[in-house]
Amino acid sequence: MWYQLTAASDGWLGVDLSEADHSAVAIVATGSPGSWTVLNCAPGAVPFPTEAGQTYTILAFDDQGDGVANGGRLKLTIDEITPPPEIDVTVDPEGTFDPRTGSATIRGTVTCTDEADFAFLETTLTQAVGRFVIPRFRFLRDQL
Repeated sequence: MWYQLTAASDGWLGVDLSEADHSAVAIVATGSPGSWTVLNCAPGAVPFPTEAGQTYTILAFDDQGDGVANGGRLKLTIDEITPPPEIDVTVDPEGTFDPRTGSATIRGTVTCTDEADFAFLETTLTQAVGRFVIPRFRFLRDQL
């Protein structure tokens, strides 16, 4: 389903699809067919910043994430929301490596302008050994 709205003021809006009876995704964009600028997309709920007078196009669709047949009852709600917190991550340019344990330690800081329900940080560390590169991945999710 396609929807359009023109923002009455600067601020933030949230598209909520959580009450659909199937797995649904929303894409929010400005522009027109052939020249879209996507602002955000996600399953369930999508926040996006608004400018007064700007027209926004919203595409809501069944992403088949629930593994059942297409479609069903779609409930789309659009409300004013508070801006999401701004998160800043800094990483120290040098880390340490313990050859006895094989552990690498990289330090840094994460700051947030407001409270958040959770944070998710994905890291990738690579080590060159001769002509090979050894990748390591880590996913951190924590309450703030």
